[in-house]
Amino acid sequence: TTTMQQPQIANDMAEGQIQRDLPSMNEPVIDQANVLTAAEKQRISQRILSLYQAGKAQIGVVIVPTTGQEDIFGYSMRVAERWQLGSKEHDNGLLMTVALNDRRIQILTGYGLEGVLPDIIANRIINQTITPYFKQGQYAQGIDAGIAEIERILNLDPEVAAQAAAELKARQEQALQAQKASQATLGSVVFIVIAGVIGSMIFGRKLSAATAAVAGTA
Repeated sequence: TTTMQQPQIANDMAEGQIQRDLPSMNEPVIDQANVLTAAEKQRISQRILSLYQAGKAQIGVVIVPTTGQEDIFGYSMRVAERWQLGSKEHDNGLLMTVALNDRRIQILTGYGLEGVLPDIIANRIINQTITPYFKQGQYAQGIDAGIAEIERILNLDPEVAAQAAAELKARQEQALQAQKASQATLGSVVFIVIAGVIGSMIFGRKLSAATAAVAGTA
């Protein structure tokens, strides 16, 4: 999931109604926020249907003004359970939930897609492909671009897509470890400098100079 910026969309559902009522899936794109034109909705739906007919995935998109007091993950799980996306054999369902006023997007995938579309790839699609359009109020373009990137990945060789996902995860973990190491080093330097200041106050200039040299080396 991720956050996004855009103007508020009118919500005509009461809080309790949001909790009780879930949209029925009678078409690939359910737009309860009314931000898509008929032509935009048709274009996105056609891309989704093409993936379904090719046996790649069964995708559903639901756009709501808000999920109310419920977090978007819980709401998306309830929608996914109701819609039962994906075949029983391949479990290749995918749900994209957009809560406009909450500035949240969620992508859920069935087990059959987790190898090529794990959370790290879904988050990248949200952050790098969909959100830039949403920040400009271009909701149809953002959703269509997100589905297009999903389509590109699903059309790759599964082993190639899985390897790309694994490499991205490894790079992210390395960056995280490097960040933690950098923070630890900075903390040590700050501690040494503070110790030097205190030492100079207590023992004089000689100890202060030695501590400063150690801090500079670090």
